[in-house]
Amino acid sequence: MSKMWVSGDFHAKQKLQKFVFPEGVAYDKENNDYRTEKVNSVFDLISYFSASCGPKNKRPISVSANRSGLVAGTGLEPVTFGL
Repeated sequence: MSKMWVSGDFHAKQKLQKFVFPEGVAYDKENNDYRTEKVNSVFDLISYFSASCGPKNKRPISVSANRSGLVAGTGLEPVTFGL
């Protein structure tokens, strides 16, 4: 996905952003941070399976514990109105 982002044009990046963050991304000016209410459910599954396949000496992370009310991300371009 990172290669798609780097090599993609504006419209390709819009599609990728919409796929990963179906409800959009917002910028929190006060905290200088990006926020989203929901991430594509595929990433919940990836997180779940990654945790279950990891080293056995770590405590497994449940899917519900892995979800937060807001998901912060870094390195995203600012949101453009009208997406």
